Amino acid sequence: MNEKIAQLVPTKSDKEIAEELRKELAEAAKPYLDACTKANSLGFVVNSHFGIDPFGRCVIIQLNLLKYY
Repeated sequence: MNEKIAQLVPTKSDKEIAEELRKELAEAAKPYLDACTKANSLGFVVNSHFGIDPFGRCVIIQLNLLKYY
């Protein structure tokens, strides 16, 4: 008999998934954070808030770019 038996493949733990997501999020945020750093060096204050929209996507809910004199 040469039948293949299905084997259960262990999934990643939440800790492993979180570590991978943390790296992915940090890398993806780098251009945004660079722009915030540039804005700060030009005297602006950046304040942003992210959230989940009704379709389950993460979006910018609020983005403030302020300059105080």
